[in-house]
Parts: sequence; C-alpha cells; structure tokens
Amino acid sequence: MRSDDIRAMAGDLFDPPGPPSEELRDRIMRSAARMEARRRRRLWQRPVLGLATLATAVTGMFLLQETRVPEPEGASHQATELLRKAAHTAENEPEITVLANQFVFTETSARYPVAPGSANSSSYEIVTVYAWRSADGTRDGLTRQEGGTSAGSALVPGCSSGTVQPVGPDGKPIPGKRTPCTPDPAYQPGLPQTPGEMRNYLYRQGGGSAQGAFGAIGALLKDRYLPPKIRAVLFKAATTIPGVDVAYGITDAAGRPGIAIARTEDGTRQELVFAPDTFTFRGWQVRSAIGEVDMNARPYAIIRTAVTSVAGTLP
Repeated sequence: MRSDDIRAMAGDLFDPPGPPSEELRDRIMRSAARMEARRRRRLWQRPVLGLATLATAVTGMFLLQETRVPEPEGASHQATELLRKAAHTAENEPEITVLANQFVFTETSARYPVAPGSANSSSYEIVTVYAWRSADGTRDGLTRQEGGTSAGSALVPGCSSGTVQPVGPDGKPIPGKRTPCTPDPAYQPGLPQTPGEMRNYLYRQGGGSAQGAFGAIGALLKDRYLPPKIRAVLFKAATTIPGVDVAYGITDAAGRPGIAIARTEDGTRQELVFAPDTFTFRGWQVRSAIGEVDMNARPYAIIRTAVTSVAGTLP
C-alpha cells in the first residue's frame, strides 16, 4: 500500500490540529500495516482458490467420463414392446418343481436337411425329438428321434465328479474312456436375476458380440427349463441388445404361424419365434441371406416341457 493510500484512509489523522502524539502515530501505522498484510493475503489466495476449484471441476469431469457406462443402444421400439409382452407372459406362467435327481423333458419339432451340408429349405425332413436331460447335469440323459432318416436314440452323458464318459457315433458310451467336463444342468434357477446382469451374461456366452449374445438366448431356451422369472429377465435383457427388430409372417419349425424377434448380421438372421396371440416362446431358427430357413442350423419348435424321474419315460 502506498503512503498516499494510507493518508487517504487515515483522513485528518495525519493533519490534526496540532502535532499528533507518538502513540497515535504508531497506532495508525500498525493498523495500516495489518490492513496491507490482509490485502496481500486476499490477492494471493484468490488465484489459488480459483485454480483449486478449476482443478477439482476438471478432475470431476474426467472421472465422470471414465466411470460413466454408456447406455446400450437397445432393440427397436416394436421389438421392445413385444419382448415386454413375452416377459409378462413368462412371469405369469406356473413354475414347475424340479429336483436335482430328475430330468427336464422336452418335446420339440425340428427340421433337418435331407442331404448333409444342404441349407435349402425345400430339402428337409420334419422330425420329433424327445429329450431327457439331467436337471443338475450329473446324470446320464437320453434323446430319442422319431421320423427322418436318422431316427433312433442316443445317450446324453452326465458329468459326474468332473469327468464324463464320451459317446461314440452310434450314440453309445465308449467303454473305459472318461474325459474332463463341467456339468451342464437342464434346470437353471441360478442364472442372473436382473436384465443388466443377464445382458452381461449373454455377451460372455456369445463371445462379446451382439449377434453372439442374441444367439445365446436361443441356446439357453433349448432342451432346458428356466423358471418363469428367469425367462422374463432373459426377454427383458434382449431389449438391450442393439439391432434387434420384429419379423412378421413367420412360421416355426412345427408349421405354426408366429411373430419373431430377429437380428441380422452378415446376411444371416436369427429368429426367436413367439405365438402371435399369447407371446409364448415357441422356438428358434436361422434364416439365410435369400430369406430361406437354414436347415443346417437345426431350427426347432417347442411342443411341451415337463419333468420326469426316469430318462426315457414320457410324462
């Protein structure tokens, strides 16, 4: 602070009527010195506080950018509405009681190519497949095919104590041979309970791609029993997969009319088929670039699902 400023601040104290006392002069100068010190501190602190505030704001922006997870693009509006209706239907279905030592029974209608490697939709045979799969994945199950050129039965080996007895081309176990394994339970109540967690699970199962995640839905629903609430979560998770849309005028592998939730990539369209009136899940199929159902992908349509205590017995 300049002396002129001090004088202006002090006013008549520097020009009193008569000479000021030494005590008064010392008091004025000490007061002015204290005021100058406070002013300098304020001037020094202002930019420091500004920089600190700016640094905090910038850091906060970077942290927000690093931790914010982008919202998934998701399915189309029409697909989302259909999947929500399918989820509602699933949630209201009665739950089947399944014990660990039982078998999940499924009856499906499938279309297989007549000639190996032929994907032509006009060269196929309709077969009925009965499957008994171990609820906890540790017991030997069975599949039985009726109709078609490859009719017959085949063992579905269970994974017991970390090993499995492999099956030969004839559908029978290979004697004296066991290989490492992980149980593949047909009853899966322990799947993720929320759409977000289920979405992450589907992407892991599908190798990290959206098309793989969508295909994992069809795989989970084939020859397995998912409790109603889990199926509902599965359909809700499907709404978060980008590129999913609705396909109308669809016929499933059993010849029934349906409506499909579909996703196309690289000229191949996967379809999850639902009943057009009740929105019950009916099956899965793949359609080629020319619009024909690919028989090599083994399209299937679910006829019924039940539980049995013995593999090979019809419910």
